[in-house]
Amino acid sequence: INVGDIDNELITKAFDYYTNSGARTFEIKGEDGKSQVNMFEYNRDGMDWLVMVSMPKSIFVSKIIENMGTTIIIVFLALILSLMIYFYMIRKLFKPMDTLIETTEEFAKGDLFKRATVGRKDEIGRVLSSFNLMADTVSLLIHDLEDMAKERDLALEEASNKLEYSKDRLRLILDSTAEGIFGVDTKGKCTFCNAGGLKLLGYSNEKELLGEDMHYKIHHSRRDGTSILKSESTIYKAFEKDEGVQVSDEVFWRSDGTFFDVEYFAYPQYRDGEIIGFVITFMDITERKKADENIKYLSYHDSLTGLYNRMFFEEEIKRLDQPRNLPISIISGDVNGLKLTNDIFGHSAGDKLLKTIADTFRTVCRADDIIARIGGDEFSILLPSTEEEEAEVIIERIKEECHKKQIEAIRCSIALGCSTKLNADEDIIKTFRNAEDK
Repeated sequence: INVGDIDNELITKAFDYYTNSGARTFEIKGEDGKSQVNMFEYNRDGMDWLVMVSMPKSIFVSKIIENMGTTIIIVFLALILSLMIYFYMIRKLFKPMDTLIETTEEFAKGDLFKRATVGRKDEIGRVLSSFNLMADTVSLLIHDLEDMAKERDLALEEASNKLEYSKDRLRLILDSTAEGIFGVDTKGKCTFCNAGGLKLLGYSNEKELLGEDMHYKIHHSRRDGTSILKSESTIYKAFEKDEGVQVSDEVFWRSDGTFFDVEYFAYPQYRDGEIIGFVITFMDITERKKADENIKYLSYHDSLTGLYNRMFFEEEIKRLDQPRNLPISIISGDVNGLKLTNDIFGHSAGDKLLKTIADTFRTVCRADDIIARIGGDEFSILLPSTEEEEAEVIIERIKEECHKKQIEAIRCSIALGCSTKLNADEDIIKTFRNAEDK
């Protein structure tokens, strides 16, 4: 019988599929559903068979499906059991760890009395115990540190109070001095100024000077108004030389634009061997300058007439006794009637007579001539680069002017004589004596 003659659709389809594909195991869909087909050849002892085994798939997989269902149930139950075991283990193993983490967080936030509950003796229990021991140690250390910090704070507060007291005393001392004192840093900026300095400079508040460049504030110009470059400043040069200076021939400028004569001392400040600034002490010496000028004036001038005195006249004779000033003429004179005027009209009239004679000299003589009162009633005039004839003319003019003036009932009169040095080898003192003799 031929395969095709078998009236079975499944066998025909299976044979055709096998012939065409060569597959031995496959599925065939028939009228009754899918079937699992297995084909194998049997060739032995002259037999050439093709054996086909067919089984509906529903029968073939029913056991598998049954086993799969059982497996799924078993797996599901195993999963539930595993989850139960897992959560139990989590609860058993990790809840103490969670407790430890929470306790650690509370401890880290500052609750130093927080401790973990130890309810087991395994490794986790040992960790909890170790944490508690560490927390006790940390608490003890922090307590000791707090005590040390309190002691340190008390010491710092005491030191700060002493420092503040020292600063107040130093400030009181600075502000109690009559001299002005201010400090500058290495850039010339003001770091402090005492009350005396503020008063001398015309400022009402220290804040007006703090941080300001003191050169441009108070030391920018000379007394004639010409500017002083910062690089030319004596204080700036002291910075460069790293040494103290004393100056008494300069001026400081006030806030209102006026100036005063100043004497100042600048001393460098050091910290760790390096210069960090200067302290300048200064005082207003305007009155002292005036007094010095007055003393200097009085040392060379006659207090009554305002003319030069004998000391200055003798110094000028020596100074001008140079060949370039030849000829040098000297006029000497004695006031007539001074004793008589004093006896009759009093010394005030005698003083008036002397002043009148002095004014006459000033009127007649030239600006470069040296006029001096060298004694009670004695006057002398030093005339550099003057011939004897010119000196004689001056004498006549003085006599004429004196004759025009009268003190009380006495007409002004003076006896005058002159002498001239013509050669460098002549003695100027002898010339002076010759004038007195004439």
